[in-house]
Amino acid sequence: MLFKNNVTINSFWLIKLLIIREQNSMRVESLGFFRFVAAIVIVIYHYRYASAAQTIDFVHWPIFNGVQMVTFFFVLSGFVNYLAYGGKPGSKNAFSLPRFTASRIARVYPLYFFAFIIALLAFSAAGQVPSLTVFLLHVTTMQAWIPEYAQTLNFVTWTISVDIFLYAIFPPVLYWMHKQTTRFSVMVAVNIGLYVITQVVLSTVLSQSDYPGEPSVAHNFTHNFPLFHLSSFCLGMLAGYIATHFPYRIQWLGGNLFSTGFFVMLLLAIIFGEQVNHAVGWALETPSSYAPLFMVMLLVVSCSKAVWLRWLEHRFFVYLGSLSYAIYIFQILVWFFYKSLVQPLLPQLSNTQHLILGILSLLIIAALSHKFVETPGNRWLRRKMMRVLDKER
Repeated sequence: MLFKNNVTINSFWLIKLLIIREQNSMRVESLGFFRFVAAIVIVIYHYRYASAAQTIDFVHWPIFNGVQMVTFFFVLSGFVNYLAYGGKPGSKNAFSLPRFTASRIARVYPLYFFAFIIALLAFSAAGQVPSLTVFLLHVTTMQAWIPEYAQTLNFVTWTISVDIFLYAIFPPVLYWMHKQTTRFSVMVAVNIGLYVITQVVLSTVLSQSDYPGEPSVAHNFTHNFPLFHLSSFCLGMLAGYIATHFPYRIQWLGGNLFSTGFFVMLLLAIIFGEQVNHAVGWALETPSSYAPLFMVMLLVVSCSKAVWLRWLEHRFFVYLGSLSYAIYIFQILVWFFYKSLVQPLLPQLSNTQHLILGILSLLIIAALSHKFVETPGNRWLRRKMMRVLDKER
């Protein structure tokens, strides 16, 4: 009788665990819309540096903090890669180095090199022919490692340079996380230590009275150097580990009261972060300081049962999320062509109207490139690489 009761209880918790995990996988779909929003925020953030933006107040609002949205993407990358490839041996999503390598290369490079060729032609035609060093660094995606060249050519692609580094780090970190001798408490301690060291270094450099700001080599070093974004990616991986190993323990994060309060707190932190820096006279807000908040955000979204998150799982919002990569990588190029070719033809439009029309143009370009370059390029390259890998086995 006791054995029967234990079996019944264990079966109940097994079924409950499977249901929770299924709910988690559903909630992850809504992350696509957050990717889209983050990409648009970065576009508006970069526009504030255009001369025309001086007459547009809202582009300077603190909520359009593109630096922190880049951090969000790095945390999200660690999270989704762990969910996709973090399974232990024998599981459905068990890690396979060939499969992971083929997937990441096929995901990044087709659109990256397509935009790279367009940038080469466009800037060369405008009399800004890149040097051989710039060319080689972008071809090898090593530009972020040398601060002097991090923001050259299609400068937003420095994040791709960081991504390649993070993808190379993923397999050994995943192996360490899955070792039987690695305790969860040790994972947490290592992540906290890495984050604290990163923040101490960045905060100290940014707080120097002679820090030159943007544009400068020092700025490129603090904002673009790959090692300073490692903690963000690892915190994302830790979030993926928690979501898959302890889903029943984090359900309270998805409660309506906590999730609503958390998102309000996150928005307030982004809005008033720079003011806090000025108030304390020290750079507490750094390029990766919000990584722990974004980590919690991903856990909140992954287990939340909020109705509005179900709305974000609609295919339209998921589709917008799929455009985020193209939106990000083409933003500078689209604005380059828009400013040169379209804006002179419409002098009657205000700067705000030009910004809106420019974003709409970017969305159209992103949709077309996603359909005709990114998606087919991804499938073709992945198929080719897997065939080569299969032959070598």
